[in-house]
Amino acid sequence: MESRSFNYKEIIKYVIVFVVGFILLQLITMTNMELSKAIERIDTEKMVVPYLFRSLCGIFFGFLIKWRAFLKLFRGNAGVNAKLFPGILLALISLTPHFYLARLFRLSGPFTFSTIQDIFSYEFSSVINMLFVSPVVFGGGAVIMVLSVSAGLLIVEGLHKNAQPPR
Repeated sequence: MESRSFNYKEIIKYVIVFVVGFILLQLITMTNMELSKAIERIDTEKMVVPYLFRSLCGIFFGFLIKWRAFLKLFRGNAGVNAKLFPGILLALISLTPHFYLARLFRLSGPFTFSTIQDIFSYEFSSVINMLFVSPVVFGGGAVIMVLSVSAGLLIVEGLHKNAQPPR
């Protein structure tokens, strides 16, 4: 009969990752509640800090998903590869409050179209707004969270010397 021994160091690592992930999710939830209150009052000044904090928590959650690769960055495997640039771009998009994007691109509502011909009847800048900016502005917090977690993943992968970080 084979005896199995537990590797308590591995178990502790997974418990720490779980607890940190749970804390990040709690912070995101609390920030969403604070952001909802500011949106109800239409107070854009009080929306900025919770918005940024929620996006940063999403980026840190992306780091947490790649926690082994993230820790290996501190052991001498740091470098820059092509994945870093889209990660930084996604981080900047997710950190830019959607009400600033709506003002910058002069959006007043989501773009809708009923047929494929409607897409081609718009100007090029309107199509760009419809396909790329409008989902971020009017997609709610879920789109921003997907972008920020993806940014965290790409940043960790982009900071490795080789294109494929160790798993």
